[in-house]
Amino acid sequence: MRLAIFAATCFAALWPSCGHAQTVLMRDVTIQKVPQAGTLEGCSVAFDVGYQDHTHRQGLPSVVSGSVTWYLQRQRTWATLKVVGQDISAAMVPIGHFLITNAFIDVDTSTYLADEQSTCEHPQGFCAVYDTEKAVRLMSNAMPAFIVAFNRHATGMDIRLPIVMQEPQLKEMAECMGALIARTRP
Repeated sequence: MRLAIFAATCFAALWPSCGHAQTVLMRDVTIQKVPQAGTLEGCSVAFDVGYQDHTHRQGLPSVVSGSVTWYLQRQRTWATLKVVGQDISAAMVPIGHFLITNAFIDVDTSTYLADEQSTCEHPQGFCAVYDTEKAVRLMSNAMPAFIVAFNRHATGMDIRLPIVMQEPQLKEMAECMGALIARTRP
């Protein structure tokens, strides 16, 4: 499990050298094809980011997992955002999930707030939908990097974590989106 990789990485290499606000301890970004009934329905950037939470936890580690997924159909285009967080103890043991009250995406100087919050399979997580216009703008601007920002409290400060894709991931995403576009052409 990715949590075990996170714990080993923090403990062995990064834990002693940490000391900055929201220091990223580990980042795993993958591209996933989203099938439905054997047909490609979407393309997703999935992420797991381990970080030191100096805002809420005096530098103890936490992990945020989630995805940004683009869907393309002949009649409609949209994107979804899913963010789930989990705290880790000083002994590198998962404590439990924490509530995310809001999440959004930043690209350069633009903030992409969701158009509609949706139900998450994890009750502490945040899930939302971007309409066609924002989904298309986000897709064209979010490669190769974007920021996932979220709040742990309704009046709390944002935690901002960079999601960066490397060349192999960018190629995978381009191939997935190309297949998705080809599938929707008449």
